[in-house]
Amino acid sequence: MSRYILNVAIKGASSAFYCNVSLDSGVLFDGFGSCIPSQLAKISMAFQGPIAFQVPAGDASCGAFLSATTPTISGAVIVNPPINVPTVVALVGATGLARYILPAGQGLGQFVFNVGTSDGIPEDQVAEAVQKLMII
Repeated sequence: MSRYILNVAIKGASSAFYCNVSLDSGVLFDGFGSCIPSQLAKISMAFQGPIAFQVPAGDASCGAFLSATTPTISGAVIVNPPINVPTVVALVGATGLARYILPAGQGLGQFVFNVGTSDGIPEDQVAEAVQKLMII
């Protein structure tokens, strides 16, 4: 079993939105998130099952640890309503593996990341990897 971080980042959304990232393979656990809203509003983040968050206009970054035993990690991202900036879904491993970009104005996308057994994050580097992602 290999360990990764799956992160979703949005910078400069001009309106509030809901985002949901679900997996077809792999298991999410221990989530984290940050939001820098451009206005005062309610923020909701959940990491059980899918990564799901509802935030006001501004910047947001939400992620979770992921364990996988398969050579591919796949899933879907939903943004509702579609927003004015891209949504970046990144899979981070030992060397920062891959990313999928949902273009601005689109509400649904699917991603597939191919991984190898040596691509996972070593146990002693997990905290450092999370710190890098939390900077928006």
